[in-house]
Amino acid sequence: MLMQTSNSPAAAPQPRPRRGGPGLQERSAVAMLAAGVALSVAGFLVPPVGEISDSVLWFFAQCLLYAGSIFGVTAYVDARLSRLLHRRGRRRPGAGEGT
Repeated sequence: MLMQTSNSPAAAPQPRPRRGGPGLQERSAVAMLAAGVALSVAGFLVPPVGEISDSVLWFFAQCLLYAGSIFGVTAYVDARLSRLLHRRGRRRPGAGEGT
């Protein structure tokens, strides 16, 4: 009787578990959001009070773009990878070959 091992081609690939909390990209995105919010609040408090400089708004927009791209790309790649691994796990050996 043949036993299938985890190295055999018929075995379904297992996704690698994440180690701990958020990675460097997620931490940098959160830091950029915090910096953008802090600078925007500081823009309200310095004279002239209640007005935000165009450069502060530009910086805040860049922070939002950076964080959105990091979180969006990470979510997209994770979803596509899990879908691909799920498909490969369900496919039986030799399914793609002309039979």
